[in-house]
Amino acid sequence: MSRELKFFMARVRSGSLRRMFDNVEAEHANGGVGRAAIFFDMCHCIVHYGIGYLEYRIYNFSRVRDPQVRATYMTGDHNVALTAMIDDRACYAEFENKLGFMKNFGDLTGRSYIDLNKATAKTLADFCRGRTAVFAKCPSSFGGLGVERVAIDDATDYGQLFARLFKQGKVLVEQAIVQHHEMARLSPSSVNTLRVVTVLTDRGPKVIYTIVRASDGVKPVDNGTSGGMYTVVPSDGVMKYPMFSDADSTYYDVHPLTKTRFAGFKVPYYREAVTLCLQAALRIPRLRYVGWDVAITETGPVLVEGNILPGYEMVQNYRMKDGGQGILPVFEQALGFKVPRRYDGPFIPAADPKR
Repeated sequence: MSRELKFFMARVRSGSLRRMFDNVEAEHANGGVGRAAIFFDMCHCIVHYGIGYLEYRIYNFSRVRDPQVRATYMTGDHNVALTAMIDDRACYAEFENKLGFMKNFGDLTGRSYIDLNKATAKTLADFCRGRTAVFAKCPSSFGGLGVERVAIDDATDYGQLFARLFKQGKVLVEQAIVQHHEMARLSPSSVNTLRVVTVLTDRGPKVIYTIVRASDGVKPVDNGTSGGMYTVVPSDGVMKYPMFSDADSTYYDVHPLTKTRFAGFKVPYYREAVTLCLQAALRIPRLRYVGWDVAITETGPVLVEGNILPGYEMVQNYRMKDGGQGILPVFEQALGFKVPRRYDGPFIPAADPKR
C-alpha cells in the first residue's frame, strides 16, 4: 500500500465518515458545488495535500482550485516536519510539562504556584488563604483538558481537596489569573487568551501570527477542542474578522451569550504581549517554533503556557484573512528555507541570531 493511500485510510479511521459527509453537504449548501465533485476533490486533497475534511472546509478548498494556491497552505505534515527540523526533542520535557514550564518561565507568568508533589494539605491551605479560587492542572495535559477552576470558601476541606487533586493528577495549583475587564467582555467564564506563534530565525525571533480565543460563555476554558472559539488578530491588535467555533462549525459576528461584537474589538496591551513572546522565544533557543498562550491582565500581559507543535489551521481560515494564500510562504520567508512535508534529518539550530 502506498504512503498516500495509508495516509488517506488513517485520516478516515481517525475521523468520521458521517462528519466527512456532513462537511460535503455544508460545502454544497454554501456554494452550490456538486456533492460528488466536492467529495472526490476532498479525497484528492486528503491524499495529495495531506489535509483533513475539516481543514478542507475552513480553507474553502471547494472554491480554491488553483494547485499553486493550494500548495501555499500549511498542513499537518508541514507542521510536524518544521517542528522536527528546528525544535530539539531533548528540550520537550522541560517545556511541555506545565510544572517544568513554570520553573523556566515563572518570572513571565505573573502568578505563584505550588507543586502538590512537594506539598501537604496545610501547604495547600496556606496557598489558598485569602483567595476565592485557584486553578488545578494536570502537568501533562493539553487543549484545556485536565484543568479545573477550584472555588475556595470558608467551608473548604483542604485535606479532602488535597487528596482529590493528587489522585486526579492535578498536582499543579496556580494563582487564578484575573483578566483585563475588556477581555472579560468577550466572555466572562474563562480567561480569554492570545495565541502568539513565533519562530527563532538566524536574525532573531519573529512573530508569524496571533489569534485570540474566547470561551462559549459557559465553560471555564477557551480552547477550541473544549468548545471555545477563535479569530485571527491583525498586527494592530484590533479584531476585524468573525470568530469560529469548531464545536458547531459556526462563524459568529457577536458572542452568542455576551453579545460583544468582535469586529473593532481592541485587544489591550497587544504590542506588549507580542514583546513578551519575543522575549520568551529567546529563553530556550533550541526550541525555535512555539505557540505562546498569553493572558491580558489589568496591568499587562502574562504567559499562560507554551506549546510545541502549535496549530496551523486556524490562521488559514478563509473568513479570517484578506489574501487568497495560506501561511506557508510567511513561515518560509521568515526562516529563509522551504518547509518540507516530510523531514527525517537532524535538528537544525539557529546560527547565532542577532538579538
